[in-house]
Amino acid sequence: MSIVLNEKIEMPKKSIFDLLSRIDDLLEILIKIEEKQLQLMGIKPPTEEVKPIIVETKSILKGYAFNSPINANTNIFNIDLETAQENCVFRIYACLDTAGLLKIKRTRNTDYVFENLNEGNNLVANGAYIFDILVIKGDKINLQYSVNAKINTLIVIEIPTAC
Repeated sequence: MSIVLNEKIEMPKKSIFDLLSRIDDLLEILIKIEEKQLQLMGIKPPTEEVKPIIVETKSILKGYAFNSPINANTNIFNIDLETAQENCVFRIYACLDTAGLLKIKRTRNTDYVFENLNEGNNLVANGAYIFDILVIKGDKINLQYSVNAKINTLIVIEIPTAC
């Protein structure tokens, strides 16, 4: 019995298993060499398997608009978006029918700043874009667009951070 690797080369199944077994043996030898090197450097190799830390996070819908007209340079959402956490990421999915500049209006207390998305370049009409922005507790976030347009789809979700 054999396994066809491609139309020109055939290799007996037994040879493949022998090869895999030899690779496994070589990996065991490399692990032993690495453990010996760690001992020589005074570092004890781990005695138990290292298990990853898994942090479950659930995203939260913060803002949504579909097939909605908007006016140039005015807040898109009727209320500012905030996080109740210490910090998070707002992921923004945006698709608008007209080319223009999408910007964040970040407010803290009574002061605000504008932050241009897409490196300050216009979004392409009907193009789909995704942006991640960092938000800390106390920030109030809204979005504005530089021209009158229709929102095809605009979604803002909060993604909690594990740090």
